Amino acid sequence: MQKTVLIIEDRPDVRIGATYLLEDNNYSVVEAESPELAKVLLKKHNIDVILLDMNYSLDTTSGEEGLAFLRWLSDNDIDIPIIAMTAWANVDIAVKAMQLGAGDFIEKPWKNQRLLQVISQQLTLTGLKKQNRNLKQQLDTSKNTQSLYQWRSKCMLTLFEQVRSVAPTDVAILLTGDNGTGKSEFANIIHQQGSNAEAPLISVNMGAISENLFESEMFGHTKGAFTDAKKSRVGRFEMARGGTRFFRRNSQCSPFPASKAASCS
Repeated sequence: MQKTVLIIEDRPDVRIGATYLLEDNNYSVVEAESPELAKVLLKKHNIDVILLDMNYSLDTTSGEEGLAFLRWLSDNDIDIPIIAMTAWANVDIAVKAMQLGAGDFIEKPWKNQRLLQVISQQLTLTGLKKQNRNLKQQLDTSKNTQSLYQWRSKCMLTLFEQVRSVAPTDVAILLTGDNGTGKSEFANIIHQQGSNAEAPLISVNMGAISENLFESEMFGHTKGAFTDAKKSRVGRFEMARGGTRFFRRNSQCSPFPASKAASCS
């Protein structure tokens, strides 16, 4: 998928040179001649990486305008990889930019291969950070703990054997019963005994999800998709890919494949 680079630079010749280079290397480019214009463009485009000049009309050496833009990004919780650039070799500006969230720093005039390498590295790091967030969501949501129950009654042992016999199959399973009868434990057993035990078990309390958040919770959303969407979120269906979804609602339950998922109502 083609990535989009936002170039924030007041000199047209520099923007043109960077645009030609990036478009020749299969990037889409959006240009802004000032940080103020960039703020507007960020609301209109899905930007994957920002190439930020540090100096504009205020002066040519302090980097204050670039630093102010970095602070604005942080204050507005905009999580886009940033590469700071300046025509002046200034270690202090580089350090300040990195402290305010810039991922890397490049000096103008740049070497083309170096610029392409830095952009590629920042995109790769962003992808890894997203994977880490997804894994953390899975760990926070998943209840893949070993059962603490010791089944002793004949009826429960019989039910346990029935569950074990169907757990390896790729079918939806409905669990019903009153609160406290062990439906969640059986959902965990179904997952652990199934062929997808190494994948996540994602438990969803359907009764706790409001109607207006249902789509976001189940299918995820991107940052800025609605007023309170300050960060991108992975939906429960994607989180449970290859594993088990466990839908719970009051007193009846069922695991269905997600591959398998378990649901309870």
